[in-house]
Amino acid sequence: MTVFECSRVAIDRVVAYIRKRREGLPSCRFDFLDSAFFSELLRNFPDFNACPSKDSFSFSPSLREQFIHRPQWFTHVDILYIPVVVGDGHWVGIIVDLNMWSMYVVEGNSACPSVFALTSVITPISIMLPHLIGCYCMTDNAQQLHYAPLTMSRLEIPCLVEHPGCSSVVALMFLELHAIGKELNSVYFNEEHVRTAAENYAIETLQMCQPGSVPPAEYLAMSALCVCCHIFFLVLAT
Repeated sequence: MTVFECSRVAIDRVVAYIRKRREGLPSCRFDFLDSAFFSELLRNFPDFNACPSKDSFSFSPSLREQFIHRPQWFTHVDILYIPVVVGDGHWVGIIVDLNMWSMYVVEGNSACPSVFALTSVITPISIMLPHLIGCYCMTDNAQQLHYAPLTMSRLEIPCLVEHPGCSSVVALMFLELHAIGKELNSVYFNEEHVRTAAENYAIETLQMCQPGSVPPAEYLAMSALCVCCHIFFLVLAT
């Protein structure tokens, strides 16, 4: 497994851990989506773009799983948090405000990725999400807005963390801070804080995989995966 692949796996394992914690907060109105959801939606774009009837487009079956096994958007969830990879392994956080019909980008280095690289990834998603919502959510918001794309903006955050290997952890930190109500324009942390967070994410993710909670074969596979994630985050922390 390459470092880049490990990064994607590690981030999604941490998202699984965050989701598990969210289950203990039934009154919260947010949810975290793993990076695989965003990537799969992006893979749908060429066919979606070529489809003459967008409102009848059939999305990948794997995307439907999000609406079957997770809290319902609009009914139980107002805000979505998604770690997203842009370009060659650079991560940003995406905040989707369903009620405001808006998407916000958060990251620790506004110079990277470029506006062009970011727009090439975010724009297709902003176009497809209304149709995905119209297809699977118990609301007519998308129809009332005539499937208008979600607006996009990049939040101005004074914090600067330039190390490219830190971007995945920084994205997760910003998303979690926003989820607990912190104003991101007043948040400050440095690379040392990010390394500490990376270690904590690695340890918490590894601890989530406990013997007896899953069948033996699956436990062994999950343990190996978590150890791989642990190594990735500890390398980042050095």
